[in-house]
Amino acid sequence: ATGSPWGRRDGWRLSGAEGARIPFLVEDDVEEAAADDAAAADAIVARAGDGTWWAHRRGETVSARPLSRTEVARRRRAASGGSTGADALDAVAPMPGSVVAVHVADDEEVAAGAVLVTIEAMKMEHPVLAPRAGRVRLRVAVGEHVRRGDVVADVAGSTDA
Repeated sequence: ATGSPWGRRDGWRLSGAEGARIPFLVEDDVEEAAADDAAAADAIVARAGDGTWWAHRRGETVSARPLSRTEVARRRRAASGGSTGADALDAVAPMPGSVVAVHVADDEEVAAGAVLVTIEAMKMEHPVLAPRAGRVRLRVAVGEHVRRGDVVADVAGSTDA
C-alpha cells in the first residue's frame, strides 16, 4: 500500500529514531549526513577503492571520507582545546548515558584504574576508569549526557622521571 510504513524499505520502524547521522570529512571539515537524506535522492554517488565517497548533484561534485568514532572524538577534543599529544590518555564513555557521579576533582592526581566517573545507561551504572596514573582533567559534570566514545576525562601522565 502506498504510504504504508510496512512497505517501506528505508529502515523505518515503529518508535525508531530518525535516520542515522554519519560523520564525514569534507575538505578538512566534519560534516554529518543523514543515512536516509531525501534531498540527496537525485545525486550520483560512488565509492572509490580508498574508502572516499564522491557525490555529484546539480553540477557540484564533492568528496567525503567517513570518520570512525575515534576520529570524531579526537577532532572534537582538538577543537575544544583538549590534549591530543602522546602524553595524555583519554577516559571515554563506553556507551551513551547520563553522568550520575564524578568521583575525582579536576586536576587531581589519580592511580591507574581509579574510578573517575560513573555513567548510567540502560538502568545500569558503568564506571569509567583512569587508563593510567596521572593528573585528571575532567570534561563532564553530573547530569550531562554523553555519547559512546565521548571523552569524559584526560589523564596526563606525570613527567617526573
